[in-house]
Amino acid sequence: VYDNSRLNKFICFAFIVRIIGINYGLPLTIVADEPPFVLGALKMMELHTLAPGLHPAQFVSKLYFPPYLAYFFMPFFAVVLGIWYLFAGVSLPVFKLLVSLDPSALFITARFLSALSGTLSVYLLYLSARNIFRNHYSALLSAFLLAFSLLHVNFSHWARHWSFVTLIFTAVIYVLS
Repeated sequence: VYDNSRLNKFICFAFIVRIIGINYGLPLTIVADEPPFVLGALKMMELHTLAPGLHPAQFVSKLYFPPYLAYFFMPFFAVVLGIWYLFAGVSLPVFKLLVSLDPSALFITARFLSALSGTLSVYLLYLSARNIFRNHYSALLSAFLLAFSLLHVNFSHWARHWSFVTLIFTAVIYVLS
């Protein structure tokens, strides 16, 4: 039986490190990899399509990555936009203008999901290391090093695909371990 209090502290600190300054730079974009996923998901929702390839003219400048992350963001964006629309009290054309003028709430949502993904990958790394090394302290050290790794924190702070890819890799390593 392992004492999970240290692990819980690492996980909480890892999340806090990733969530600090989540609204930095908004409504402008600082990182060039963020807008394709957020704006691509918005454009798919606007055009009522899940196949951006059917509308290449509308997506050529917005979504130049594979759309898997835009697909992942769309349900969360639908909830945020629905709540925002209910409380905005404006017509749909005016609401579209509001969203296009300041999509900060959507970027914050995407960044929050990225921070959750990075934090979950720290936890999965702990579980994988515990399975591989059969040692609680080695697993804690592994989780600690990933939780406070500058590169992983940076990847998990912005709404880019790196933290989600890392989560998939750590999930595969956990399953294999």
